[in-house]
Amino acid sequence: MLDFIALIFSAATTMIVSTLLFVTAGQAVAGGDRSEARQTMRLAGASLALQAVLWIAAGSQLWR
Repeated sequence: MLDFIALIFSAATTMIVSTLLFVTAGQAVAGGDRSEARQTMRLAGASLALQAVLWIAAGSQLWR
């Protein structure tokens, strides 16, 4: 059960991080810095991929 709680907490934290990265990318676009926006979007995409893996792992822990 502790593993499940840790996975949920990690997935939720990753969700917050990806949201903040998308906001940062939007501000970079508004400021005209396209290279920073691209780099931030890559990080946000990686964060979303990690989030998906964590949710899948939490789901598999739930059905054990």
